[in-house]
Amino acid sequence: MYLLWVLRCERVIQDRQHSVDAIVTRWKNAINRRLDIDRTIASRIRRSPRAIKKVAQTWHGTLADEHLLPRDWASRPEVLAGIRAPIAPIQRSLRVYSPT
Repeated sequence: MYLLWVLRCERVIQDRQHSVDAIVTRWKNAINRRLDIDRTIASRIRRSPRAIKKVAQTWHGTLADEHLLPRDWASRPEVLAGIRAPIAPIQRSLRVYSPT
């Protein structure tokens, strides 16, 4: 929701138009930052295995090349995990607002 608010403010206040590619890129960056935060919090010293499992379950099905990640990817900071790119029909359904 925060990204939507930021994009709206940029459009209304700064009179900026955003391309679909720019919106998708910013969305992916925001989600990847959240994934990094979740992994960092779950893998801190003295975190229970339950916390790490919860992170893995939360992000299951959304990660790029998930089948290639090690089992303990959520607790290993050296493992690069990121979200999959949106499916093409979703990208096409995004429309850039233009006042008429």
